Amino acid sequence: MNCRNMGKMILRLRKEKGMTQKELADRLQITGNAVSKWERGVSCPDISVLPELAEILGVSMDELLAVNLMPDKWQAFKELNAADVKEMAVLLCRWVSLALAAGGLLIFLLGALAQSELCIILCVAVILLGVDSLLSY
Repeated sequence: MNCRNMGKMILRLRKEKGMTQKELADRLQITGNAVSKWERGVSCPDISVLPELAEILGVSMDELLAVNLMPDKWQAFKELNAADVKEMAVLLCRWVSLALAAGGLLIFLLGALAQSELCIILCVAVILLGVDSLLSY
């Protein structure tokens, strides 16, 4: 059972009903902490609570459990924010720059690359570091 997805669904449905965590907990005769843990994905509701929880939230048991049947493999990417994307772009620039410089130098030392070609590769690597610097701000 995917507690995180179920917790998001419980949170959304509870808010749609205009209920607080405490109100939901009181109706289920459990603690508010339990509802909080569900909604944060720390734990899942006990199976004995599911029928009443589904009824209170106005969904079927199948709907409540369906969020767990087919996990979204792209969910992590959907949750990325602009700062995450920027950080990944910076890291990509650094790694590609390092790979170009190291690879170009190695190929040059093996005699399979002319000095002028090595200079072009190193210039591209330096340009990527410049892009990295711009993205870091």
